[in-house]
Amino acid sequence: MKSHVDTLLTRIQDLSQNGRRDFEEDEKGRIALLRAAQALANALKRPSDVCAEIAMSGMLYSAVRIAIDMELFEKVMAAEGPISSGELASQSGAEEQLILRLGRALTGTGFLSSETAKDGGIAYFANDITKHATRPNVRAGLKFHFDQGLPVAQKAPEYFKKHGLKIPKADSEAVFNYALQTEDECWTYWSKQPGVMENFNTFARGYFGTQTIPIRWFPYDEVCFGGFDPVKSGCEYLWVDVGGNKGHNLQTLVEKYPDVKGKFLLQDLPATIDELNRSDVRLSDKISTQGYDFFAAQPVKGAKNYQLENVCHNWDDENCRKILANVRDAMLPGYSKLIISSLTVPDENTPLELCGLDLSFMYLHSAGQRSERQWRDLLKSVGLRIVKIWPPPGIENAVIEVDRVG
Repeated sequence: MKSHVDTLLTRIQDLSQNGRRDFEEDEKGRIALLRAAQALANALKRPSDVCAEIAMSGMLYSAVRIAIDMELFEKVMAAEGPISSGELASQSGAEEQLILRLGRALTGTGFLSSETAKDGGIAYFANDITKHATRPNVRAGLKFHFDQGLPVAQKAPEYFKKHGLKIPKADSEAVFNYALQTEDECWTYWSKQPGVMENFNTFARGYFGTQTIPIRWFPYDEVCFGGFDPVKSGCEYLWVDVGGNKGHNLQTLVEKYPDVKGKFLLQDLPATIDELNRSDVRLSDKISTQGYDFFAAQPVKGAKNYQLENVCHNWDDENCRKILANVRDAMLPGYSKLIISSLTVPDENTPLELCGLDLSFMYLHSAGQRSERQWRDLLKSVGLRIVKIWPPPGIENAVIEVDRVG
């Protein structure tokens, strides 16, 4: 007769083999089950397990980073079946013992699967994570956070000992500047390092490929497009994307709602707009472009919607107030909306991915992610009011619907 533990093991093993398939169409259910599984794992771990795991996490990440340079995941994918450690060593120009030692870490973290070969050696084969890690944006993200993020994080304890236990401010020395001994802010510094910004831009085009972007679930037509009246407002623009980079998301919005009336405007720094105009990117005829720095007064008054997508997390509260105040002054009360697409971080039971991302922004930008309470306080401080926070189906950007007070 099976014990209670045996029954649980059988059920857990079944879920581990079939869970992803079973929950492909139920993201909320998948997230809830994942949280429960993580809580169970935490309950079963001894304190020594937790301490050892966190201590070794950087070493495990280094194995992934080395594998990327070796194109190990691509080689395993190309094999279309199990490939021996010896063959991988031959293809990579590496010692077989290095393959085996890296392989232990890569299989343990899920990046590869392995089996015992007929000759008693180890053979590796691809799984979903292997395939995912070969995507250019994912590979770029894994490189970026290791190469640009970890050296700064390593200096954070030393930084706080020197500067005191307080959040870094934009007008003081950042962790980034202290760690790398530079006066340049991070974007300027990285632009001087060969290949860094190219790699970052590749990463930024798709993040880690797990986000369900708002265009897939947020009802823009119901929330944002109704009541558009260019005569009453004196503005022909339905949508102004402030700091919208090169317009990828704005183009997606126009393509989803091709029949909506009104014009769309993409605003970003003049250098970004000039680069866009010189590139092969072709935006819809409904989209105009304008060089604009969002720390200056907003030149377009009375648009139906202004959007800030992934902007505020790059700035501390003081600078965010300047950005938001410029949008507020352009909004027509009772008519205009501000649509903020950004993470909202829960104060409790925060997913580790969001915890790490928040610390990354604090170290690199003296900024960070915000909780719902922080968003409400920040917006209220500049005369803006949250109408509704639209939660995402998973761990990604929420949509914060905002109007002007008075």
